[in-house]
Amino acid sequence: MTLSKKGSRTITVENELYSWAISAKGKGSLVLIIGHRMEKGQKIEVHLQSDINDYWTEFPH
Repeated sequence: MTLSKKGSRTITVENELYSWAISAKGKGSLVLIIGHRMEKGQKIEVHLQSDINDYWTEFPH
């Protein structure tokens, strides 16, 4: 499964394109999701504890 282009950003690592997005899971908890931009497949989810509030995860790009 690839990430939606809407709401995600692109990063290049060793000439490979990846998409990433951050979303709030609740107060003090964020999730970073990374997936390959061109191929369907696995994605990685990193769950983080943060003092950043929900407002910043919805901030316009």
